[in-house]
Amino acid sequence: MTGVQTCALPIFGLHPDERRDVLVRGVSGRRRVHTVVVDSFRLGDIEARAARLPVLGARVLEGLDGILSMDHLRGMHLTADFASAEVRMMNGASDETPSNALAMRLWERYRQLIVVEARIGKHRVPAIIDTGGAHTLGNIPLLNSLIADAGGALDGVIRSQVTDATDTVLDTWDSRIGRLDIGPVAIDDLRVSFARFPVFQFWQLEREPALLIGMDALSRLKSLTVDYRRKVMVLAPR
Repeated sequence: MTGVQTCALPIFGLHPDERRDVLVRGVSGRRRVHTVVVDSFRLGDIEARAARLPVLGARVLEGLDGILSMDHLRGMHLTADFASAEVRMMNGASDETPSNALAMRLWERYRQLIVVEARIGKHRVPAIIDTGGAHTLGNIPLLNSLIADAGGALDGVIRSQVTDATDTVLDTWDSRIGRLDIGPVAIDDLRVSFARFPVFQFWQLEREPALLIGMDALSRLKSLTVDYRRKVMVLAPR
């Protein structure tokens, strides 16, 4: 799920407020949930006080205490180093760029999401970077375009399911993509799940081919750095 600060049970000393429900949207569905007020929390340079958070108990959150949303990352400099399995967050921009990294411009729209241009075959598509999503997802217009490119049928398509943070299960068509280009970085043989994901309609991306890039693709990089203040993303290939 993207763009929502959440809190999962159990949390010591916190009690859900059944009178203050909120609507939480995931990639597959939506659900009204109770909220809880947290006096304060700190994560690196991020600090928030008197925050009211939705409480979720979805299966995909097992072992997690919550999900950090985009609204707390404004002005932050975040680096996910997949080689060392570390995430570093700093307040403010950084001028340091690894010598072997590949930089590209990004912009924010659709409720503060990171949207970059990706390419699958001859198709250039808006791609949302979702560091909170396990799998890469595609919408139906993209699936139809790839089927047309293949002459009417894709090889190796299987039926599967995607479950989101609202515990909504959606049936999908899964297919292997030979190559996905994110700026100058190429990711080969990537499994993509296609369906009429409600989140694409919410983002107004249900009519054009579009992609949500999950950690299955991003973890193939050496590192991913996002400077939210400068709106620059740096991809370092392995």
